[in-house]
Amino acid sequence: MLPKTKQEPEMKKFYSPEYGFLHACKKDGSLWYNLTDLCQTLSMLLREAEALVRTTRGQIREFNVRRQKITSCNRYIDQDGLLTLLIECRKNQANGYRKWIDGVVTHSLNNPSDSQELEEIPVDSEMTSYEVRLAYIDQYRKKQRTGRSKSASARSAQMQPSLFPQGRVRREDVRQICSPAQSQSQSSKPFVPADGHMTVEDFFRKEMAYPEFIFHLDGALKSARQYIRTLSKKQQKIAQQHINVLTVFRGMLKGNAENLQYQPSEAACL
Repeated sequence: MLPKTKQEPEMKKFYSPEYGFLHACKKDGSLWYNLTDLCQTLSMLLREAEALVRTTRGQIREFNVRRQKITSCNRYIDQDGLLTLLIECRKNQANGYRKWIDGVVTHSLNNPSDSQELEEIPVDSEMTSYEVRLAYIDQYRKKQRTGRSKSASARSAQMQPSLFPQGRVRREDVRQICSPAQSQSQSSKPFVPADGHMTVEDFFRKEMAYPEFIFHLDGALKSARQYIRTLSKKQQKIAQQHINVLTVFRGMLKGNAENLQYQPSEAACL
């Protein structure tokens, strides 16, 4: 057993509102990801995940991690093991999880100057495990608010080229693709919902603000994930499919958040 008194110096902690916590580190030229954190997000058993990793060339290694009830084992898998796990688990959220790991965790480990890791809370803290989790989540939110206020325009400029294949589309081609003539032709045939119903955009502009809807949706997903533990295995699979669909829908809304601005002056309920 590894001693529990000292944490691996290179250990980093990351958080996502959608995927929870993930401990990872860079050691001996390789990247390692905490197996328990991965299993919790993917709703897998630890022994099942280990078996999948061992059937391939993936490696499992032990590192010390500070005990604050956010993770419960010292076993870590390398990038080959991570890829195997995300593919073989056959979970709907695996693709989005992989993108988050690539864009945040892996990027931070390879680029320490642009890291999005969370700062460790002092070991001698007397807070409960629940308070510790809230403290890390609050730290994440503060970092997000600070980052948005400082580099919102810079991030949008960096994200725009990713919409097109790298190295194939020139700037002139982008202007041609996004030309006013094309947008005008598209806007000449607006989508008209049947039977007087409103579009998704109209709903968020006139009926309910996007942040308020996301708040209720996150609450429903959280309650569903807690309730699913009380069901039988067969019922859990069905319920998990419902959760996966709502999670994908939430990701779609998040990607279109800038187009869903609430306008109280046009609200239908006023």
